[in-house]
Formats: sequence, structure tokens, C-alpha cells
Amino acid sequence: MASDEKKEDAEEEHGETFCRRVQNDWSVIKKAFKNPIFYRFWIFWIIKGFICPNFASYLYQYMKTVYKFDQTTIAQIKSLNSVGFLLSLAVYQMFLRKTELRTNTYIAQVIIMVGLFIELWQVMRGNIDLGISDFVVQCFCHLIMDTITHALTFLPFMVMVQKLAPEGVEATILATMFSIWNFTTEHLPEYMGSFINHKFVGMTAEKTYLYKDLVTIKIVTQLILFFAIRLIPVQSDLDAYAKVMEEEQEKEKENKEEN
Repeated sequence: MASDEKKEDAEEEHGETFCRRVQNDWSVIKKAFKNPIFYRFWIFWIIKGFICPNFASYLYQYMKTVYKFDQTTIAQIKSLNSVGFLLSLAVYQMFLRKTELRTNTYIAQVIIMVGLFIELWQVMRGNIDLGISDFVVQCFCHLIMDTITHALTFLPFMVMVQKLAPEGVEATILATMFSIWNFTTEHLPEYMGSFINHKFVGMTAEKTYLYKDLVTIKIVTQLILFFAIRLIPVQSDLDAYAKVMEEEQEKEKENKEEN
């Protein structure tokens, strides 16, 4: 009987401790997301998701119909994204650790524009006139462009979020921010791409010549995005926020000592 009572008491204490920890962590998370720097990231991503459509599914149709790529060739090209991610880690570690995220984003945006003009040049069949195969151009765009832009934007962003996250809830903050980033940079642009094509362009497997219009739309929208990059915080913004947080912590300590 005594052992059963002790076991019940231990379970109740464990439950109370767990609930208390959840409440404390939730209060810390709510306080962290009051950080205006997070809001600036969210606003930038939402703007990017709405105004920069993704036409990847239509590129897939175009590669099969015009470039005559089979499933194996397309899979090989897409597999370069994984290689590019690994290369981006090395690029970031060697060259970009001390560069401002906003500066990196401007550079990445220029590289994206170069890649889009190369894509438009390929759609206009300029590569064939120079004797460059479609496969080589697609490999270049997927490997080189994706590697550099990933190293310039995603990795520095993850490092910045980790620095901003309060101690003890870093994983939760990181997972939440990554989920928002994934939705606004992957799923939302794909939806917008389908919406724009359905309402305004109408490209299908039988009307592949309209893919040129989709690439032109991407170029215009990426140009517009340049104006939103100023929303991305710089180191001075982080320092100012850190100073405010230190002052708040000192006030909390003083209030606790007075009580």
C-alpha cells in the first residue's frame, strides 16, 4: 500500500512538473515571438510567397515536351539539389559567415535574376545556336545557382534565428520559423504559380510556347522583390534588440529582489 501511494505521489509530481515546464516554455516562446525582428522575416516571406510564383510543375512539362528529357534525366537534374545543399554548407563556412544576411539576400537576388535570364535564353533556344545542350544548361542552373543562393540566404537565416531564440526553447523556435519559411517559400509560391497560369497564361502540355510568358512573369516579380529586401534585419537591429532584452532582464531581477 505504501509503495503504491509513493508511486501515485511521484506520478502526480511528475505531471505537475511537466505541466509547469510546458507553461514556462510557452510563456518564453510567446515572449520571443514578440520580437519585431521575427515579424520582419514573416512579412518578407509572405510578400515573397505572394508576388514570386513558382512554375516548377510547368517547367517539368516543358522539359518533357520540348527538351525531350525522360524521367531518368529529370531525376538526375533534381538530384543535383541535394549535392548543391552540401556544397552550400562549405560555401557558407568558407566565405559567408561574417556577411550581413541582407547583403547576402541582395547578392542571391542578383544571382536568381541571372539564372532566370539564362532560363529565358534557353527557352528562346539560344543555347542550341551555340551548341550547348539543354541538359548542361539545366544542370548549371540547378547546381550552381541553387548552391549559391542556398548558402547566401537559408543558412545565414537559420544561424540568425538560433541567435535570437531564448535559451531552452531554441529547437521550438527554429522548427516554427522553418515551418513558416517552408510554407511561404515552397507551398505558397506553387499555389500562386498555378493560380497565375490558370487565370492569365494558360500553358499546358499542348501550349508549351506559353512557358516563355511564365519565365517573363518570374523575372518581373523577382525585380519587384528587391524593394522588400530592406525588411530583412541587419546586425545593428540584432544589437539593439539584445540591448532591450538585457534591460528587461535587469528590470525583472530588480522587481524580484524588491518583492
